[in-house]
Amino acid sequence: MQPNSRSRRARGLIAAVTATFALVLGSVAMAQPAAADVVSLTGVQASGLTGVPQNLTITTNSLCGIIPAPGTAVVYGNANGVTAQLGVATFQTCIGASTLQFTYQWIPSQATVWYVYAVVDGTQSDSARSAVSPVPTTTTVSAPDTVKVGSAVTLTAKVTAGAGAIFSPQGTVQFSIVNGGNIGGPVALNQLVPSAAQVQWVPAVLGAASIVATYTPANNGTPNQNTTCGTTCVSTPDTVQVTSTGVNMYLADPPSASAGVPTTLTAIISVVPPTGTVNFLVNGAALATNVPVQPNGYAQTSWTPPGAGNYTILANWTASNGTKGSAQEVLPVGSAPAQSDQIIVVTSGGTTLTPGATYTAANGSSITFSSSTSSGATATFTESGPCTITSNTFSVSQGNGSCRVTATSPGGNGYGPATAVVTVNLVPGDQTAKLAWPKSGNVNVGKTITLEKSNQGKTNIGKPITWKVTSGTSICKLSFPSDGSVKLKVAKKGKCTVQASAKGVSGQWNPYKQTRNYKGV
Repeated sequence: MQPNSRSRRARGLIAAVTATFALVLGSVAMAQPAAADVVSLTGVQASGLTGVPQNLTITTNSLCGIIPAPGTAVVYGNANGVTAQLGVATFQTCIGASTLQFTYQWIPSQATVWYVYAVVDGTQSDSARSAVSPVPTTTTVSAPDTVKVGSAVTLTAKVTAGAGAIFSPQGTVQFSIVNGGNIGGPVALNQLVPSAAQVQWVPAVLGAASIVATYTPANNGTPNQNTTCGTTCVSTPDTVQVTSTGVNMYLADPPSASAGVPTTLTAIISVVPPTGTVNFLVNGAALATNVPVQPNGYAQTSWTPPGAGNYTILANWTASNGTKGSAQEVLPVGSAPAQSDQIIVVTSGGTTLTPGATYTAANGSSITFSSSTSSGATATFTESGPCTITSNTFSVSQGNGSCRVTATSPGGNGYGPATAVVTVNLVPGDQTAKLAWPKSGNVNVGKTITLEKSNQGKTNIGKPITWKVTSGTSICKLSFPSDGSVKLKVAKKGKCTVQASAKGVSGQWNPYKQTRNYKGV
């Protein structure tokens, strides 16, 4: 009986194993994904804008035991009768045990009526209609705060699509000066987001200029137009100050400072009249705000360095008319004052300059100088403001504001590096004129003398000369021949005074006036 019992138990075990194996095979077969037979698409907006994303959701019935291979959910769009693949959706999650969910971000590229649908494993969803309109844009223009007359600068315009659009508006931008005409012709926008255009401008007139940019969308006024100007096609003006030097402010801080020792930080505004306020920052942290600009163009504040090291000093200036400027420099701070080289500068007139002192120079003047140092090193010179230094000659090209001249020595032979700074206040210059008139003295009665030749008659800045007999009008008579010369006839015995004059330029050049005294004999 025992063998038969074991045989029955063996046959039962084999049957159980066979059943279990069949169950496993059946489970594996059930886990295979089935072809989609229901596909839905949501998230398509009835009304949209070019460049503004629409977040689409695609669902389809399928078992979720195994994630389908990528690329099985494809989004298509039909516009103007042309169908194109928009992209492949991304598998997102399983919803329950029998629904797959995909997501796709559609960014409409064309303003027209779209019909969007999805295809999953050969099964297509219903089409969803989206009427896409041109996206509104905003145009801005930027230019340097201050530019130099006659020197090229870059103007930049940007066109930004609104409503959160991820879009590069296309078309052209026309740069122009308010009440001053166009700057070149229309410039095409690039493909960046936001799109931009640039033009080179050479300012020809001193003073303030308001720059604007006018945007014209691509395909303007046609069904293919993808952007609009928004509320306006013209940017807000950006005001530029055109000066003879391009410099309207600079820092005049000491060459070095010591930890724990108060020092004065100075910003110099080289415009007339100097107005507004300055904000000082040290290493990006506010030190002093709304410091008023004084009549001499200076704005100053005191600072005590907390420790040794290099500190970045930044000054931001805002004028009363909204003009802005900034200047930055690095100020080295030591733990204690060090013995420095001595720099000696002597002008051709014999004046020895004193470091830290202030001097005066007239517009149009040039001053030559020589320099030496106690260490024997060669000093180098730099300037800030409307002045220039070439070799050992200092030249002035403006009649107002101030310049800062810095002499630097690397030291040596027992001396440390040194810096010496002087400030030069600028004043209007005296005009000169090349004329033919003789010096004061006796002139024979009946003789005619030439005061001005035909190729003369203007000062060094182009101002016309005016002639007048200021006394003895019966003795001397002026005449103005057709060749452009000026002559004086001594009609009879006696004395007369003749004056040559020209108007000045306020804040730049003094009026011109010279006299001669003649006696008829």
